[in-house]
Parts: sequence; structure tokens; C-alpha cells
Amino acid sequence: MSARANTRLRGVGLALLLGLAAAPAGASEVYRYKVQSLNFGEIGSYTDTITRRGDSVQIDSRLRVQVRMLGIVLHREEADRTEVWRDGRMVRFDGVTIANSDRMVVHGEAQGDRFIITGPAGTVAAAADVKPSNPWMATEGSGAEMMSTKTGKLETVRETRADDVVIEVRGAPVRTRHYVFMTNKRQEVWKDAHGVPVRFLTAEPSGPIDFVLVDQSTVPDPAGTAVAR
Repeated sequence: MSARANTRLRGVGLALLLGLAAAPAGASEVYRYKVQSLNFGEIGSYTDTITRRGDSVQIDSRLRVQVRMLGIVLHREEADRTEVWRDGRMVRFDGVTIANSDRMVVHGEAQGDRFIITGPAGTVAAAADVKPSNPWMATEGSGAEMMSTKTGKLETVRETRADDVVIEVRGAPVRTRHYVFMTNKRQEVWKDAHGVPVRFLTAEPSGPIDFVLVDQSTVPDPAGTAVAR
């Protein structure tokens, strides 16, 4: 993919964030999802909080998952991650993931024309327009670099397909743009007309994990002054 095409896709990703029904100054948008497993039912929750401050967009993500069988915990995973975007580019990433007894810390920051990532496997230099494995950044096109928010590893998006479908969200039909993209595994994202991921899915060795939007709200930004909606 050409640098021009990559820049266009990066701009589209951030434009979707900026083009949402933006919260007023001093407020953040919160999107809550339930996490479901084909084999174990509902296993946890995921939350994205989006805050705009001037020309910056911050995305704070929180994952809490626990898989049980007959009262025994088979898998527990918790993650807290923060992305900061400015002028269409991710300028900082910080994430901590605890999967059972494994703790993975990932830090990334923009430096010149590269994005430097330090994770469990060491430090790597990614392209300036690297995208995190975040459903908000799903776009059409292939060849772009994607950073795993869990491990910091770089993957290439080998293929992306998109079509328009209607799915049920919170009991009502919603027209969505459905993206299917392949890295080292299959991932899918469904976005509504405002660019909000109303559902996303990732294929795991234990079966697909499904994230479904259950609630969205506006809350005061702790770093700003809340303004009533």
C-alpha cells in the first residue's frame, strides 16, 4: 500500500472518532460492551472511554474477563490501555495486560517518522501510521501495520473485506458497515452510521470471542470541566 493510501486510511480512522456525536467540552463518551464466548456464554466486560481535548483524542480501554467451568476459573484476563491521537496520528500508547499469571506491559510513542514500541519481546520501530488492534480503527484496505495492544507485536493486515449488513443491537435493527480483516487471525467489526463499533469479534484458539455494545453515555472528563448535554 502506498504511503498516500496509508495516510488516507489513518485519517479516516481518526475522522470516524472525531465525527461521532461528540461530547461537549469537559465530557467523555463511554461505550460499554459485554464479552461473550461461544463455548462459555457471557464471560466479562469491555469499556472504551473517548475524550477529546483540543486537537487530541484519548481512548481509554478496560477489559475484565473470567472464564469459569463448574466453579473453577479456567482463564482470567484484565487489561487497561490508553491511546492518544493527535492530528491523525497515534502519538502515545500505554497498556498493561494480566492474563492468568502473565503480566505484559506495552509502551509506544511517536518519534520522528516512526512509532517506537517497547513490549515483552523488546523494542521495535513501526511506521508512523501504525494502527492499534482497536475496533475504532477498522477501515478498508490491506498492507497496513497493526500493533497488538496486548503484546506490542507488529502484524500485517493481509486482507480486508467490507459490506453493508443489518444486525440487531440492543433489540433493534441497525444498519452497519461490516469489516473482516486477516492478520495472524480473523477479526470482524460492525460499525454503525456514526462510526461506532456496535459489535466486534476475534477468533481465538478456544473459539470466537464476541463484544456487543450494551450501553453508551456521556460522563464528566476528570481533567476538564463538565458541561451538561
